[in-house]
Amino acid sequence: MMKVVVFVVVVLAYLGAGLGLDLEPVLDDNAAFKILDLRVSNTLKCKIVDGDEDDVKISWKRDGKDVTSFNTEDDPTKFAVVNNDLIIRRTVDEDVDTYSCEATVGSETVKKDVPTVSKPHLKIIAAAVVIEGQKLRLECLAFGTPKPTISWRFENDTYTETEGRVKLTKNSQGLENAIFEIESSELSDRGDYFCVAANDATTAQNSSVEIKTYVRVKDKLAAVWPFIGICAEVIILCSIIFAYERNRSKMDLDESDTDAGADQKTADTGKDSVRQRK
Repeated sequence: MMKVVVFVVVVLAYLGAGLGLDLEPVLDDNAAFKILDLRVSNTLKCKIVDGDEDDVKISWKRDGKDVTSFNTEDDPTKFAVVNNDLIIRRTVDEDVDTYSCEATVGSETVKKDVPTVSKPHLKIIAAAVVIEGQKLRLECLAFGTPKPTISWRFENDTYTETEGRVKLTKNSQGLENAIFEIESSELSDRGDYFCVAANDATTAQNSSVEIKTYVRVKDKLAAVWPFIGICAEVIILCSIIFAYERNRSKMDLDESDTDAGADQKTADTGKDSVRQRK
């Protein structure tokens, strides 16, 4: 009888302590983390396992502090817990961290970590038009955690390091291959250039993030052609005027000769008439 009482007490203590409660972080497929998209809202979840969802309240922490303590006066609703889920609004790189979900039942507290990473977000800085022979320079600004690796693609060629006429260097933020340069551009360098970024987030999704920009390489004589065209128009116009004036002068000369002959003939006729009257 004593053994039965002890068993019942142990069972009640087990249930009262909530030892059957557990939490399971909702992570991305084939990944040990949750992938966040920058500049939009993201939701972190922890599933309640072996417990009554209606009776369990989940709290969220970051660096051991309640996430809502990271809200500011300028952005008071950035972090919010809604229906046991953590919502991160207007996500930026600085929000990427390891968060933890916690639930307490009785004297037992269950805590699980939710690591996060972010997909790369890209922007290209480039001159849309380059004069033939001048330097072609592109810079890819890449944001994301962990820091993305950068490669470039032009037509059928992919560049992961300096090669041939193409030089790849790091930018002022220390991002390798962020700057793409061709010292002396050629007309054949015209086209679409792609900056391609990858990190743990894209690897988990078996994908990559890319952005493109179109670069136009103009003939180095392009600025001269309009001037040459104007000069040609002036020359042609002057030639037409010269030919017209020359032809008109010739016609005027012929008319003068004709008028002189007619006057001479009239004069001779007048003399004959005078002789006949005599």
